[in-house]
Amino acid sequence: MTNTEPDLHLERPLTTDDQLRLTLEDALEEAIMPQLWFIFLDDESRLTGPLMPGDGYPADPSDLVETDDLGIVSAAHLLSARLQLIADLVGAASVALVWERPGPDALPHDTRTWVRAMADASRDSGLRLRAQLLLHDDGLRMLVPDDFV
Repeated sequence: MTNTEPDLHLERPLTTDDQLRLTLEDALEEAIMPQLWFIFLDDESRLTGPLMPGDGYPADPSDLVETDDLGIVSAAHLLSARLQLIADLVGAASVALVWERPGPDALPHDTRTWVRAMADASRDSGLRLRAQLLLHDDGLRMLVPDDFV
């Protein structure tokens, strides 16, 4: 069950992947439903701003979306751009994405497609994507390029 009152030690820098993973694992505990968590970190790698869950994004990250400010872009590019706006608003230097999926620690194909698309979109948009992680029934694991290329 997702912990509603985690002790996140907001003043502690999370400079290593293990520190980030363990802190988020304490906060999120286990997968309950498919959703995507947005985690913001400041320039000293401390958690900042809200830990925001989100759902309702398209099944395909390459789906095209028309916006007033960006024109026609892929869903992944739009999400990357919007995360950069939120990061700027909350004073975050980087973002981590946690893909919550009930089940085993295997990365489902549709999630793998999104993880790859977000890695690409963040490079293209300038969003500093610190990490992507998978929250599953037994905990949280850091995703590495071999998981999604």
